[in-house]
Amino acid sequence: MLTQADPDDRVIALPDGTQIHVRPVVPQDAPLFHANFAHATEDDLRNRFFESLPALPDELVERLSNYDHTRELALVALPLPGADGPLDAYGIARLAMESAPSKEAELALIVRHDWQRRGVGRVLTQALLAEADRAGVRDIWALVWRNNRPMLTLLSGFGFQLMVDPSDPMVIMARRRRPAEDGPLATPQPLR
Repeated sequence: MLTQADPDDRVIALPDGTQIHVRPVVPQDAPLFHANFAHATEDDLRNRFFESLPALPDELVERLSNYDHTRELALVALPLPGADGPLDAYGIARLAMESAPSKEAELALIVRHDWQRRGVGRVLTQALLAEADRAGVRDIWALVWRNNRPMLTLLSGFGFQLMVDPSDPMVIMARRRRPAEDGPLATPQPLR
């Protein structure tokens, strides 16, 4: 079972010094998914959904913002509370087990185009992997569009092995497996 292990909101400094707010997704965040989508390029959408979408379907937004907490965890990166400007999502990440409890989970991530390459994806991935370790998830995988070099580099940095998906040469299967007898995997500095 995945838990909201760190229920307190987290303020995290990115490498450039910008502070962001990371917290679990709640149902009221549905408008943030639409805002994130509005800032996505066609390549961003293809990298995340493997197709270009003219609009984010409401049923997908509903599923992403109202998820099953017994088998999923979703995190959102936001401006600091009280910051000037609209409340907007910089990035959204999800870890989903097919059934609960399970030792396997899928990781997915999208970072707003204008916030890419600033550390948002690393922060969200690190938080999800730490939660997976706490929950005893031993096999984490992600399907990545072959041309999505930033995501492949990010996952490689967290110890994911990369291989071409035998059913689609345009897709890379990124997988991090851990034997049951190992302790938690080492990850970059804990979130503060």
